[in-house]
Amino acid sequence: MGLGACVQLAFDFFSSSPRESERAKHGQDAPQLEPTPKAPQPTSISKGGQPALPPCTSLEYVHPQANRVLEWRQARIHYCLKRSARRTIGMMVTPKGLEVAAPKWVSVAQILEALTQKQAWILRQLSAMQQRTMELSAHRLPLASPLILPFMGLPLEVVLSSNEAAPLATPTPSGLPQRNRSTQTPFAQCLARATLLHRGPSAWQACSPADLMAIVQGSAGDAQQSENIEGDDNNDSNNSDSDSNNSHANAAPSLRLVLPWQSGARDRPILIEDLTDAHKVQLADLVARWMSSWALDVLTMRVAYFAPMLGVSWTKIKLSRSASRWGSANARGELAFNRHLAHVSMPLLDYVVVHELSHFKHMNHSPAFWRVVEGVMPDYDKRRAMLQKTPMPDWQAWDALRTA
Repeated sequence: MGLGACVQLAFDFFSSSPRESERAKHGQDAPQLEPTPKAPQPTSISKGGQPALPPCTSLEYVHPQANRVLEWRQARIHYCLKRSARRTIGMMVTPKGLEVAAPKWVSVAQILEALTQKQAWILRQLSAMQQRTMELSAHRLPLASPLILPFMGLPLEVVLSSNEAAPLATPTPSGLPQRNRSTQTPFAQCLARATLLHRGPSAWQACSPADLMAIVQGSAGDAQQSENIEGDDNNDSNNSDSDSNNSHANAAPSLRLVLPWQSGARDRPILIEDLTDAHKVQLADLVARWMSSWALDVLTMRVAYFAPMLGVSWTKIKLSRSASRWGSANARGELAFNRHLAHVSMPLLDYVVVHELSHFKHMNHSPAFWRVVEGVMPDYDKRRAMLQKTPMPDWQAWDALRTA
């Protein structure tokens, strides 16, 4: 068996579209990497029993559980190698760094050869992950008021209200919305009484799912959204992605989520910084559950809109917690969508819906599949590129309270 047959890579989200593959074939959008040096060959250095490495004069990537080191001219990579009973050499770039899983019978020399063959891919993925980590740090949500996060691409402010507040109890572990569960628990009662408002001409007004759809789509509908995406190519390439993605935090909130909250003071706003750590965790659970519930409603409406256009039908729609895919579809007609789609704008959410519905015609990413997608959404590749560049709100500081 050749070495190429026993190497497995982990890629982000969707596979490349034919347009992207064609651009890559002609050298367009290719990463600017130095050529792989023939000498010296990469070496592996274990944690123990080796002299200290000299200061790195190039890029350096360090996995927190690293037990091996790659020395390349472009970069020094501290990676985590794990042995198992698997049959292939697997490589995956995570926010922690490069992780390699290899069969017990594969030698270190074979692992190094496989890594060398995939050097360009590894360096490209590490660079992209580092950039994404930097973008995420700019989207870290503060443990204080105001809490503003993107919802359907619009800035939404979370407000705690003590008016007619339902008593809160420690909830069960947060999960995705389950419509058939009893709503008698205090946590569910609070969730059911949450109110979404939108900024009207003179005051905040109640917002239904239908109202939300009208707001995010605008009066021109899908055609206007497509024009806006097409127009992005005319923007100056020096414009910062992070600046545009941070617009939800800088813009005045156009949506407001009012959560009933138990509090002894009714004459002043309830500030997040005044909550206990346990209540901050509870707040994060409430917001996540509410957003997931509304996202499921919106996704269901969009599936119902696009399915007839594609001539397909479905049997079930649910939300997932996948860390690598925006959506999935199977031969049983079941659709699963990432709960983080609650944060993205409607044109990007629509792309994911069309992408997954198209799989009911082709369970692959063949040229025939992409023709189906293009038939309904001619600008799908632009939407796909925007989706991959859209960072999600970072709840890291809030999640840390769970183990504090």
